[in-house]
Amino acid sequence: MPSVINKNLISDYANATTPKKDITGLDRKPFVVGAFNLDNTNFPKALTVKSGPSWNPEISTIKENENTVIVEPGHNTIYEALKNSTLGTTFQLKNGVYTFEKEQNIFGPITIIGSEKTVLKSARGLKKPFKSFFKVNENSTLNIKNVTFDGGLKNVKYAIISPPKNKTLPYNLFVENCVFKNFKSNKGATIKSYANTVADTVSFKNSTFQDNYRGLHFSDKENSVGISNANVMIIENTIFKNIEQYAVKLNKNDSNINPTKGKLFISNCVFSKVADSEKGKIINVKNIIYLDVKNSVFENSPSISIPINLKGTNNKIFDCVISSAGKVKATKGAIAKNIIYKNPKWKDKKQFIPSEKSMLLKVNNKITDIGLLR
Repeated sequence: MPSVINKNLISDYANATTPKKDITGLDRKPFVVGAFNLDNTNFPKALTVKSGPSWNPEISTIKENENTVIVEPGHNTIYEALKNSTLGTTFQLKNGVYTFEKEQNIFGPITIIGSEKTVLKSARGLKKPFKSFFKVNENSTLNIKNVTFDGGLKNVKYAIISPPKNKTLPYNLFVENCVFKNFKSNKGATIKSYANTVADTVSFKNSTFQDNYRGLHFSDKENSVGISNANVMIIENTIFKNIEQYAVKLNKNDSNINPTKGKLFISNCVFSKVADSEKGKIINVKNIIYLDVKNSVFENSPSISIPINLKGTNNKIFDCVISSAGKVKATKGAIAKNIIYKNPKWKDKKQFIPSEKSMLLKVNNKITDIGLLR
């Protein structure tokens, strides 16, 4: 891996992911900001905090073949399917509740695709909670879409975890159109990585994290110097709401060793009532060389002082709205640009649809594409 930092990385990433349509599917006009176009009268079904992805995601069409398994709702049906699977299997889940009584291991590339109302829960009557729904092992990749994870308050500590401690071969996690709720276990998190484990890429898109103790925990005090638990983390079009501590934590013990490891990209997200305490951090980063935050809203955390602390020339936050959530801190050449400290004025506070008077829809504020997108 070259030690020279690619200065075009962030701009290339932004150009590659700039949305061409608004959240209703209408072609986005130049310079029209916000989640949807001003002349579009079809209000979007944006991300929601209700159980299940109610924005009606387009469910992938899968042709049944030897590498596709249809899994019926019920108790331990996913366990039985995984036990008999081969590498590269795709599991198609139906509408309904799938109950677990123990953690399931992911080996090799596995894809799990739910339906509009697919819910994973802990089985009733267990003597003690189990650790997680899924553990992604070394040299493995989990792709999961259209699924609601319900932690049952304290029945399940984590939704998804990394390989065990000190398992250093990389893994990948791709999450899309998923809901994670009710992970309330003290000192737990929704997604957890262990010491000296490395995800090559973790990606969360079009998803909701609601009513959890913590969000994404990719930082361990026992990490070796220069280790980042995720080489690249991407979070797009995602809601974090009612999270007691941080939404995202990504730290390294030393920024000078493996400087290209540990990149965090956040766009078109809403952080509402997250880490609402005097010393709380909504985005908790340390020694991360690349940090790129754009087109997002931070709100409803009145006790917080600094929602995000940026350090270094490749740390950037721009085109964001912050309301009752402290002020951004940017030092050592970090860039904070086009930050508006005003109430975003939602028409629908649950679905985060801006009102007609919201600055998110004003053409002359130089902010583009703030808000949640389809």
